[in-house]
Amino acid sequence: MKLKQVLILGGIFILLMLGVFIKNLQKPAELATEAYVPLNLSLDRDRIAKIKIEKAPGSKENQEPAVASTELVKENDQWKVAALSNARADQKKIEDFLAEIHQAKGELRGEGKELFGDFGIQDEGTFHVLLQDAAGVSILNLVLGNKKADGSIFIRKKDREEIYLTEADLFSLMGIYGDPENETPDPHYWAAADLISIDPAKLERLEIRRFKAGKDILTASVVKDPQDKKWKYARQTSPFSLEHEKVRQFLTAMKNTKAQKVLDPKAQDYGFSKPAWQMKLGLEGGQEIVVTAAAADPKTNTHTVQVSTEPAVFQVAKYQLENLDIDDSRFFADNPFKVEAGKIEKLVVRAGKAQLSFKPKEKKWQGLENYLNDLKNFKVERLLFDAEEQKKVSSPGGSWIEIQREGEPLQTLDAGALISQASKEYAALKRNTFQPFAISESVFKQLFENLERLAEPKTAA
Repeated sequence: MKLKQVLILGGIFILLMLGVFIKNLQKPAELATEAYVPLNLSLDRDRIAKIKIEKAPGSKENQEPAVASTELVKENDQWKVAALSNARADQKKIEDFLAEIHQAKGELRGEGKELFGDFGIQDEGTFHVLLQDAAGVSILNLVLGNKKADGSIFIRKKDREEIYLTEADLFSLMGIYGDPENETPDPHYWAAADLISIDPAKLERLEIRRFKAGKDILTASVVKDPQDKKWKYARQTSPFSLEHEKVRQFLTAMKNTKAQKVLDPKAQDYGFSKPAWQMKLGLEGGQEIVVTAAAADPKTNTHTVQVSTEPAVFQVAKYQLENLDIDDSRFFADNPFKVEAGKIEKLVVRAGKAQLSFKPKEKKWQGLENYLNDLKNFKVERLLFDAEEQKKVSSPGGSWIEIQREGEPLQTLDAGALISQASKEYAALKRNTFQPFAISESVFKQLFENLERLAEPKTAA
């Protein structure tokens, strides 16, 4: 190749490299910084009493729907969702959203109405956030652009023409996770999901009822003793003692129960006139909260739930309500027969025609110790309220166990028949009490089958 050709090709190469270098120095208009002018949205959050978030209709060409909006109002220091019959709002979501606005930082990217379209921040088709005080006076009015740039968004004040780029996470904090151009404000996002908003420490009474075949069945009833503030059973039919800590744990779990969504109470008849379940909570000072659940919807596996202190209706997953649908056995103390090493004077086990008698305080061996541990771990599955199920056991039962604890009255467990093949539970009863209960098949087999393991080992001659 001649020298002249080499020089020409070299010159072309240099020009190409120069062009690439110049192009790399250039940025799209939406990312180029014209001047560093900090964004300052600092505001007095205590003044804010109304938040309005709306999606303005788009241009006539794209035929977007009319304005879609969500309005949050503050009454007595409690935020509410106006579109959902003033349902309780999630306070933390609102606090996080206002804090993000207050702390937002950004840089100027352009100025002038002619640039609004380039940045996707024109009035049409964009999100508008209006913050007002209790008198309706505007505190801040923001327009959020519907274009994203490297995870950041463009914003401007409604009455100004400066356009800022900010990393403030405003869209996700108001429930917009996809493309802002294709989403609208959703009032359900702001509704508080917790079903019961009370401090469990302020409760003094708990009642739970089931409604079945026209019958009102009181399944659980406990009250707090006014003297020692300990929970106790309100009725005297319980076969075993109550453990205070288990009531506290249940109330904590109850407070953490979350609804799937909040519904319009006027949208339809949810069936609360014929409820399936109800819980009454008595508070200090005599106030009562009633939680009522309609029958389960088999299509959605949910219940609609009404809380007497709430204006809205909740949709709750079936399994969530089942966690609340308890009876008094939920609070039975562990080791209900109080089996302790060295405290059992007499133990008699009868299974069918076989009967074995022991004096564990005088003499024990490994098989007997294992059996006593099984008794120590005895557990009730549920109380029996159905008349047909209750007939599965009587005193004396087909099998029974007598436990004589040192210095205490004799206790007898009567075991009855299998309740059903489906449940795999056996009916049982503590003798001289009146409330039958169910025990698992595994517990029944541990106590009344394979009794050969209780045989005293033979000593060497």
